[in-house]
This record gives sequence, structure tokens and C-alpha cells, in this order.
Amino acid sequence: MMAENYIEKRLEESQVISFIIENTQCHFGNLDFFYDVTNVPRTADFKFDRFYIAKEILRQDMTLELGKKPGDIDILIIPAFKDTLFYEYSSAFELKVVRPTKKNFRKNSNSLGTTQTLGLIEDGFPLVGLVQVCMNEPVNPVHLQHLPSLDNLNKILTYDPFPIYSVENQYKRVLKTSLPKYVGINIFGLSFDQNNQFIIQESSKFLNFKSAYFNPKISETTIKRIKMHYETNRDIYIEKVNSK
Repeated sequence: MMAENYIEKRLEESQVISFIIENTQCHFGNLDFFYDVTNVPRTADFKFDRFYIAKEILRQDMTLELGKKPGDIDILIIPAFKDTLFYEYSSAFELKVVRPTKKNFRKNSNSLGTTQTLGLIEDGFPLVGLVQVCMNEPVNPVHLQHLPSLDNLNKILTYDPFPIYSVENQYKRVLKTSLPKYVGINIFGLSFDQNNQFIIQESSKFLNFKSAYFNPKISETTIKRIKMHYETNRDIYIEKVNSK
């Protein structure tokens, strides 16, 4: 259904993971969508200029203990500078998709992803993040808002307010769980217009929760497993090189 320039586009979770990775760029050493987690080790004297990203890695492919959650690592990111990879600063992400509808804007995902995220902590990944993507059904045109562009006040933008509403609902749900503060939580709305251009919406109320810091349960064994997985599966890792 089209609501003026918004269209309904359904992507499965695996497709959303691929979409985010494909549209993630590295600017000045900052990795879009993930930088609040991947940038944790950076200092004035220590920077990254590229990242290697793999998706949906099965536990057995990383020789992690079987029978535990998560069953796979949705997104694994290894930072690097020139030819040096910093496996000890790798980050693992759990991703969930939420699909609120016009009839149920409070609709939750089947799983918040907290159990899987806690599993990543227990597995010993150095940095851990939870990503939730709200893909709302477009609202009826009467509910759309029309606001001037901050770049050009003479230009009017059509704005769907409900993805922000869903994003804030999800933050409130996740923050009531037992996730520790060192997990980076990134929840945003993903919409598409009739030209198939994507629109990202975030809530400024919860930006502080996006930042992560090091997992106190970091495992040297897991770091070695990350290194081994990369060295034996380089073809599945996507390189994102710094662009200035």
C-alpha cells in the first residue's frame, strides 16, 4: 500500500541484515549503523581504516559450544588498520525485525533478541550489540506530517511519524530486560519511498543507549575462534574501506 511517497516493502530478517551491511559505509573510520559499538577501542592515536563484516555465522562454523543461543551470529565485524586485523576488538550483533501495522502500532517482534544477545556475552565476544529494525506498515496519508527541510526551508518533506513511535516503544521494552549497560542498543525505523530510496528514523531520546563498552566476559578462546574463522572463510567477509 502506498501512502503518498511511502510504500510497503517487506524484507525478511536475513534480507534486512544483508541490506544494512550493503548500505553501510566507512567514513573517516566510522562504520555507519554500527559505529557506537565498533568505535569503542578508538583513541586519538589508535584508529581503524577498514572493517570486515560477515553475516549469519552458524555456531558450529565458529566451533562455539552447540545447543546454546544464539544459533548463529547475525553480524560479526572485525576492525583493521591497513594489513593488521584487531580480532580482540571484534563486535557481534543480534538483529531483530519489528513489523508494526496500522491496526497495531504497538506490535512487538516475536523475540526481543535479548536472550540471544546475552548468549553473545556468555560466548565471550569482545563487544556486543543488539539491533532492532522497525519496518512499519505505511500509514494513511491523512496521518502524514509535512515539515520544511532543515537544508532548504522552501522544500517540504513528507514525514511518517509512526516509525519513531515504534522505535521508542521498542526501546522501552528492551530497557526493561536484563541486558547489561555495556551492550550497545540500536533501534531505528526503516522505510522506503516510491523511488525505492530508504529512510532511516531514530529517536533522539534514546541515543545514549547505542554506545557499548567492553564485555567483562571477553574470552581469549573466542578471539582465537574469530581469527580462525576469518582466515578459513575470507570469501564470506565483506570489506568496508575508509572513504574520506
